Amino acid sequence: MRRHSTSAGRGRRRVLLAVLGLSVLLAGMPTLGSPGAAAAPAPGGVASAAPSEAPRWIGPPHGSPLPHGGARSAATPAAVDPYAHYTSEPAPMGIADFGQDKNGTLYSYTTNEFLGTASVNSLYFDDSNNGGSQYYGSLQENVVLDFTTGGVAYTYWIQNVLFIDTSSNTAYYENNIWNLTTGNTGGMLSGSGDNTITSGNGSVSVYNGQGYYAAAYSGSDSLTYPATIQLLVRSADDLGIPRVTFSFNDGGGWHTYDTAVFFATKVSSALFSVDGSSYVDSYLYSDAELVFGGPGGGSSTILSRANLTLGLQFFNGHNLQEIPNAFDFGSNTAESVSQTIEGMTTSNGVPLAALSAGSTGSLNMLYDRGYAAIFNGTTKYAYGVYSVNNVSEGTYAGGEVNLTLVPGSYQISILQNGTVAQTADVVLTDGEYLAYSFQPVSHYQVHFYSEGLPAGTPWSVEMGKYLGTTSGSELNFTVTNGSYGYTVQVVPGYDASPRGGTLTVNGTNVTGPTIHWTVHEYLVYVQESGLPSGTAWGVDLGGVAYPSQSAQIAIPLANGSYPWYAFGVPGYQAAVASGVLNISGPPGVLAISYTVREFPLTFAETGLAPGAAWIVDLAGVNYPSTTNVIQVNVANGTYSYSISTVALFDPTPAHGQVTVQGRSAAVTVEYYPSNGTVSLTVNPGTASISVNGGTLTVEPNGSYTLHLPPGQYNISVSAPGYLGISRIVVVAPGQSISLPIDLVPKPLPPKPIVGSSNTTATPWLEYGVIAGLAVVAVAVAAVALRRRPPTR
Repeated sequence: MRRHSTSAGRGRRRVLLAVLGLSVLLAGMPTLGSPGAAAAPAPGGVASAAPSEAPRWIGPPHGSPLPHGGARSAATPAAVDPYAHYTSEPAPMGIADFGQDKNGTLYSYTTNEFLGTASVNSLYFDDSNNGGSQYYGSLQENVVLDFTTGGVAYTYWIQNVLFIDTSSNTAYYENNIWNLTTGNTGGMLSGSGDNTITSGNGSVSVYNGQGYYAAAYSGSDSLTYPATIQLLVRSADDLGIPRVTFSFNDGGGWHTYDTAVFFATKVSSALFSVDGSSYVDSYLYSDAELVFGGPGGGSSTILSRANLTLGLQFFNGHNLQEIPNAFDFGSNTAESVSQTIEGMTTSNGVPLAALSAGSTGSLNMLYDRGYAAIFNGTTKYAYGVYSVNNVSEGTYAGGEVNLTLVPGSYQISILQNGTVAQTADVVLTDGEYLAYSFQPVSHYQVHFYSEGLPAGTPWSVEMGKYLGTTSGSELNFTVTNGSYGYTVQVVPGYDASPRGGTLTVNGTNVTGPTIHWTVHEYLVYVQESGLPSGTAWGVDLGGVAYPSQSAQIAIPLANGSYPWYAFGVPGYQAAVASGVLNISGPPGVLAISYTVREFPLTFAETGLAPGAAWIVDLAGVNYPSTTNVIQVNVANGTYSYSISTVALFDPTPAHGQVTVQGRSAAVTVEYYPSNGTVSLTVNPGTASISVNGGTLTVEPNGSYTLHLPPGQYNISVSAPGYLGISRIVVVAPGQSISLPIDLVPKPLPPKPIVGSSNTTATPWLEYGVIAGLAVVAVAVAAVALRRRPPTR
């Protein structure tokens, strides 16, 4: 059994679950994708031409190498051996009824309906041997159909199958019908005059001379766990013509995707059979199975992950009933699974198979009639609903309810129009068969009372499956004997005491508790964010102050409207500092978000020309501007700053610190033209220098550097024994001037000239201008700016 993935899509899926000879199983079995396999039916009954796998069949119980349709053993065994085909994993694992219990006691029954139910919490297949179907597996509902026409008994193997890709949890549904009639060698031969299935959504294909019918559901479903998956087959003989319907329900409602109508007429019954006394056609089982296996073609798979239960029910003529004896494996299919751990579990007394993944499991009986009890109840009501322990389990017909249950105490009830009409309070023991006649039910009053609610306020109590509501002070229920859990329903704004409990009704009316109501207070959580841990903050809620140093305040309040405002926190501000909290039922969180409060810090400059660019570096961050103001919002604190120099202008102050504490702050910056530099080299080095009348001391080497604001300066140099010199220097902003001055020694006094009337000579050097010492000056337009004293 394997889902195709060719271009034909879903229409080329099929189930190839077969029962061929052991020789095929052991040698020469076609592998997946081998040529010559049977064609897969496409939706609408059209067969595709290129199958991808062959059916795999199970061998006969005594090792006969002959395939199905060959010679048969002359001797038919008196009882089937469930372990004839499988004694260990891999095997078809699940739940199956072989028509015998663990002691070999045989039985048989027929039915027109089998329902398999899988309640799945998790499921994952993983077997790399399956190639592209590594994560695929199958869940198969396998049963055997019998009918007689024209004096000939016919037997067919019926399969309702779920394929599942557990990598995507995508489900596909298909069916197969195989002819197991004794002496039949061709199964259902297409094109050879065989008209076994006269109508249906599928078609007949052939493998090795064996014809089989297959149909597929036209879509696919996506499963979400936990999921409940049900597979249902029903047989009928409408007007003497046999037919089988195939249905599934995986949470989206029931889908009947195929009705196969058989060739026969004048059939008195067409029923599924379970019979442990003999094999079908010598070596196949007349059993019922709900089992897991590989993805097709006789393949196996590995159960990598599983948490699920399986149940298999048959219609007993009155209601669906769990099979009376159950093994944890099937046998008629070759698809198998390994690493399955299986045991019995129960749901409301119904025995089920519980599967999980683990080490290699063993093949065993889950439960049998030595343990499971059978309840057979008769009622005067021909139709209705039955419940077990106050849980509705299904419908019944014909005035009987037959159940397979584990030992225990049960209240089994007959419901008419939603009301319990009859009950059976029974204790079932191991292996018991209990015939019981349902008795009329006596009804009693249960009274609840209320106090504390405003007049006219509705209140409710749920007791068992009943829900009662009143606006008065008393609430009454009419019930039968039994124990009832009750729950007082919520009334907004109020608390009930007690909220619930259990009452027992045993032949008399019961007065329940008085429900006391009090105003309900909800915990309102006020949550702050943005403050350092341990910071004192708080909130005034409804006129009550709630201070805190933790991030959250829990305040109990009843329904109502409460004005609130957040406390002020120094250095911080709340995004929303006040409002109104309306409480009507459970409130949310009142969130107050604090952010650091910031104040404007302003730097204002003077002295620069309009549009001049300047920069303030504040705590390592540059803030440029081309206006005379730079404003930065900062939190409380002390900040270092520095002011950029602008071409030919210097700031005052150039750097410093400013403190912001709870209010705005400002720094005034004055820009002055940048000082010029006059570098003097004086010879001799002992000369004295004066600038605008101020005397400077020359370094011993005769060098001196003057840093002067822009302007005109009179620089005089003098030294004893030398002629003094004065120079006029004009300094532009940022200008560098080099001024070498060499003093000329004073001339000696003139000697008298003998014979001359003049006693002295004119000292030309003393009064002349030394042309070689031209004043180095740069004619720069003086900038009318403030002057500062020269600096050295």
